Amino acid sequence: MIQLNRVQSKVYETALFSPENILLCAPTGADKTNVAMLTIFHQIGLNRKEDGSFNHSDYKIVYVAPMKALVSEVVGNLSRLLEYYGVTVKELSGDQSLTRQQIEETQVIVTTPEKGPVLESIIARTIRQIETRKEHIQLVGLSATLPNFEDVAEFLRVDLNKGLFHFDNSYRPVPLAQQYVGIAVKKPLQRFQLMNDVCYEKVISVAGKHQVLIFVHPRKETTRTARAIRDTTLANDTLDLLSHGSAIHHAGLVRTDRQLVEELFADGHVQVLVSTATLAWGVNLPAHTVIIKGTQIYNPEKGAWTELSPLMLCRCLAVLEGLNMTVMVPIESQFISKLPDQLNTEIVLGTVQNAKEACKWLLYTYLYVRMVQNPSLYGLKTEDALEERVVFVIGHGLYPESAARLMRALFEIVLNRGWALLAEKALKWRKMISKRMWSVRTPLRQFHGIKNEILLRLEKKDLDWECYYDLSSQELGELIRFPKEGRTLHKLIHQFPKLNLAAHVQPITRSVLEVELTITPDFQWEDKVHGYVEPFWVIVGDNERDIILHHEYSMLKKQYIDEDHIRVVSDNWLGSQTVLPFSFRHLILPEKFPPTELLDLQPLPVTALRNPAYEVLYQDFKHFNPVQTQVFTVLYYSDGNVLFAAPTGSGKTICTEFSILRYHQKGPDSILRAVYIAPVEALAKKRYSDWKKKFGDTLEMRVVELTGEAATDLKLLEEGQLIISTPEKWDALSCRWKQRKHVQQVSLFIVDELHLIGDQGSSVLEVIVSRVRYISSQIENKIRIVALSTSLANAKDLGDWIGAISHGLLQFSSLCQACAPGSTYSGC
Repeated sequence: MIQLNRVQSKVYETALFSPENILLCAPTGADKTNVAMLTIFHQIGLNRKEDGSFNHSDYKIVYVAPMKALVSEVVGNLSRLLEYYGVTVKELSGDQSLTRQQIEETQVIVTTPEKGPVLESIIARTIRQIETRKEHIQLVGLSATLPNFEDVAEFLRVDLNKGLFHFDNSYRPVPLAQQYVGIAVKKPLQRFQLMNDVCYEKVISVAGKHQVLIFVHPRKETTRTARAIRDTTLANDTLDLLSHGSAIHHAGLVRTDRQLVEELFADGHVQVLVSTATLAWGVNLPAHTVIIKGTQIYNPEKGAWTELSPLMLCRCLAVLEGLNMTVMVPIESQFISKLPDQLNTEIVLGTVQNAKEACKWLLYTYLYVRMVQNPSLYGLKTEDALEERVVFVIGHGLYPESAARLMRALFEIVLNRGWALLAEKALKWRKMISKRMWSVRTPLRQFHGIKNEILLRLEKKDLDWECYYDLSSQELGELIRFPKEGRTLHKLIHQFPKLNLAAHVQPITRSVLEVELTITPDFQWEDKVHGYVEPFWVIVGDNERDIILHHEYSMLKKQYIDEDHIRVVSDNWLGSQTVLPFSFRHLILPEKFPPTELLDLQPLPVTALRNPAYEVLYQDFKHFNPVQTQVFTVLYYSDGNVLFAAPTGSGKTICTEFSILRYHQKGPDSILRAVYIAPVEALAKKRYSDWKKKFGDTLEMRVVELTGEAATDLKLLEEGQLIISTPEKWDALSCRWKQRKHVQQVSLFIVDELHLIGDQGSSVLEVIVSRVRYISSQIENKIRIVALSTSLANAKDLGDWIGAISHGLLQFSSLCQACAPGSTYSGC
């Protein structure tokens, strides 16, 4: 390469001499990779020393390739170009993993996101990191020509006047001859044979003159197509085709085989290459003729064959020699299809702590950019449409949709109040309004296409609905005197949602029961009728049907298809409900564990701390309250594990401070490293603010709060004496405790709000407490666990779990009153 081409020349100044974010949209073949090289050279130049050498440890460059098949080619090219500067380039993909040390020693990491939504998530996370940490990270986007390039530029935070470069078709115009061959045969075997014959004819017409790429969709089809061409060649005695060389290529081949095929095709030794579409995403193997065998691919999510997207067709045709393919369809976000997975990833990483942060995180995605530009595509209504919406009230009635929504709201109100009969009636009325039919009518009216005359005859029979399941199609036809309609009715009856229930009841405590409910679908699923999910309400009621003991909303997916009772009621279908009676009698309940009695003790004065420096901390009051008085000795004068369960407002925070002061008074000979776990970020920040003033300013303790960034938190852990964290942040830091000596040096582990361990999504809390128990059993330095909670029904179980000593299991009743009216104790 002697000089830059026209595209590279226009981007040269910005790419090589500016830290601006860049979006380059140019035709395929414009050698956009060299523009990426210019930005890499800019980054290397920023870390050049005065003596001409480079400080390679101060920067990292991540090159995200679109497909795994392209990674090895990029690594080879970059390694060759950057070898002179001593830059190390490594691959990080499904084929090649790197150790932590290798990552630290590597300056350029070439990786792949594998899926579009993941790529969008990576960029959004990076942009959010830039704004949060105020550290500049240059973003460089390379793309084919796009119709909505300005949307992509907005997503990448690109300055439209400085960093956006768009080049249209005029930069590489090459004529293209396209031919479409329609296959009208419906039988699969004949259709595939005809496709193979057409492929053979096209290949034989250019064999020996030009290279041919045949794109197929399943991996197995590469071998089948290649064999079919070989067999036809042998049958027609056109052996010259075999001498030109043929091969197959797909992501399932081992890496060495893929590289060998790519090199042979690039050097011209292979004239016919049968490949999957992965080859089209970036591998630089141009061909004269491209054959796309079939335009339908199987979509496992929809369970059906779907047409190839315009973007995929453009990518397959873009490997034609010198061809510039322009994507004319606006690029839309695919992020919403994997939104739950990506949000869970952010939650695990600790970058999203609550719903407000999740909403803010979405603002950084390309999904948000496109939803603003094209709201109707994503199921949203424009502002004008929203302003024009008017709810018309006619007489005393509403439109059926509004009435159904109103009745749904009433149903949810009475459901949450626990009123069983009203909830049942409200749900039934909501479904009657939505379906526009009375519940006394036959449930078959909810299906479309049944003649009204047949429905009327069924309703006149006044036959119990369950009896219809026992009738054959012939008997149904005779019942309505329409023999031909019997089969249709039989199919619809067995498509009506029906469930079989089985329950197993097991006592957990004397006041908590576990009911294991098994739901088995007993109907034929039809996508046009049921969609992909059927919603049901699971309601547990008492024997008199007055009180709802428990309720939950359950989604039944296609692939799963005078006593107390469980009632499962369809949220959509009238008449679809199943009731399972069961009894709570004769259950053997676990042993009752009495709560700790609040003793009538003389309130303990603050001077009981016997340290003037500690007494200053509590100068706002003179005595500790009754609960604090009773637990003072076990927390302040012993080192055993403690579970302290008491009602809110009992002054548990000050009791926590007793255990901290216990370790502080041991003096400099003892390493003080205490960890406090708050269940939510807001509580952690409040505790940090309070203890920074109390312990940091007064006792000169080093109080730190973990940030969620691994490198920063390791440094804080090393420096801090009192570490405040959330479960997720401590989990990330302590998971590799064997390699981190400062985790092993923790001597006090405080867990606040331990009762939240029973909530959904609180598994991390259980993990870190179990890990602390295990670490304590493996090292010489024993870790004291102090757990705080509200009053519990099974405090003994939790106490046994954390290893609480006999006099360290303190379970005060929820009726316990720590502060009498008018008292002046701490926390009162």
